[in-house]
Amino acid sequence: MTRAFEGRIFQGLRGTDLSAPLEGLVFKKCTFTSCILNSTTRSPGARAIIRDISLVGCNETGCQVQGAIVEDCLIDGLKTSDLFIPNGTAFRHVVLRGRIDRVMLGASLAGIPDDATDRAFQEANKAFYKSIDWALDISHMDVQELDIQAGIPAHLIRRDPTRHILFRRDKLMDQRWRQFDLKGLGGLRVFLDDTLRYESGDGVFVIPDRDQRRKQILAAVQRLRDEGIAELD
Repeated sequence: MTRAFEGRIFQGLRGTDLSAPLEGLVFKKCTFTSCILNSTTRSPGARAIIRDISLVGCNETGCQVQGAIVEDCLIDGLKTSDLFIPNGTAFRHVVLRGRIDRVMLGASLAGIPDDATDRAFQEANKAFYKSIDWALDISHMDVQELDIQAGIPAHLIRRDPTRHILFRRDKLMDQRWRQFDLKGLGGLRVFLDDTLRYESGDGVFVIPDRDQRRKQILAAVQRLRDEGIAELD
């Protein structure tokens, strides 16, 4: 049974190592402030599961998600106060659509002093992605900023190839892309540097839909495609 909430304010909610999936909820035009879901105090095998939840036209301020599995969920419009960063989280059948502000899907856990725990969650995420058919659908979103660093295999991301550009890591190895002036173009240069440095596999660069230099970013991407550095799709 699905429970629905509309126009509600949720402040300071805490969830740590949930014993049962958090599922079957719809939030419409709700506000979440300083809410935390932390699933990192035990092993990855006991992590929290967020399933069958929809956020429609919601607002987020200072919230955190760590180490969870998110599946069969929808975010349709999200206003963030700053950069919203789910860390060390795995995704299956998660749709991002509508007008979305600033989001980064972080690969590493935040504030975890134990490197072994961080590595364990990253390895668990790699195994998780080998067992699913797709992770994210970003093909119908209007986003201010989306930085995908979560180790999600690029082929598991459903996307719009005109705005979400595939870069294969092996084509970045010769570093020909460094000859182009990519500074100030929506984080493109940093993205390419990180994709090469962290050995996370192929990457998807999301062109910011509302960036003032969007035309210049598109032109730079086309040049990289012409040079065989970015994929043509």
